Amino acid sequence: MYEFFKKAVPVGIFLGVFSGPADAQSVAQPSVAGYNSLTDCGTGPSPCFRQYGTPIPVSIQPTTSTTFSIVPAASTASESGHVFCTASCNLYSIEVTSLTATFTGYLMVFDATAVPSNGAVTPKHCWPVPGLAAIVRDFRPVPEAFTTGVAVAFSNNAAGCFTLTASANAYFSGDVK
Repeated sequence: MYEFFKKAVPVGIFLGVFSGPADAQSVAQPSVAGYNSLTDCGTGPSPCFRQYGTPIPVSIQPTTSTTFSIVPAASTASESGHVFCTASCNLYSIEVTSLTATFTGYLMVFDATAVPSNGAVTPKHCWPVPGLAAIVRDFRPVPEAFTTGVAVAFSNNAAGCFTLTASANAYFSGDVK
């Protein structure tokens, strides 16, 4: 019954479309000052909802409340692993920067309260990281749930994602809640 539109969508964010009945588009659309068409939510970057063409403006209000904030965390020195949370939490984004040019490493993300020891592992996620490069994975607007905690490691093992060989040549940052 509602359709969600946004005039300016930041890169990397997907805003879905929630549609009404199939024949909703064929219904004559009422005109409201400042809103001229089905795809125009007026002037400005705020999203709006429409019920059969009638816009309902929506805006996100800034707040200083920590209830709604996401906790950023980052390395304070070059390290091989980082623990972002030690209880059930949501991961909104993760970044790793390789601080070495000598090899391609792997960012391994674990649903755990500590970084695992070297050896066989089963990460929840694993991505290659070229030397002296950074990768960012953003899970917004819907974060990824971790039931135990979030721990990450940087591995230099050429075997890939299922063997951890910790390498203290990385910088980590991430957003959790």
